[in-house]
Amino acid sequence: MAGTVNNIAVGIAIILLTIGSTRNGLLRALIVLLGAWVYISGFILDLSKAIFIGNNLVLAVLIIATAVASESPYPENYSRHSPRH
Repeated sequence: MAGTVNNIAVGIAIILLTIGSTRNGLLRALIVLLGAWVYISGFILDLSKAIFIGNNLVLAVLIIATAVASESPYPENYSRHSPRH
């Protein structure tokens, strides 16, 4: 039960942070930390079921990968097409 409540709370927090990150990109760092928490929480909450730990590992990897991938390495005014002279 504790693991389910934890995952629901983290999911809601990730949704809210994702919405907030449209205005402040630094919130994506918190999403990465929450992704790490999803995996670690299985051990801290002493949830010994392998399926729960495995599920949280997959979720953590997806959360962290999408948070990192959503951050563009290009400046806001970047255009991949060079202006023609």
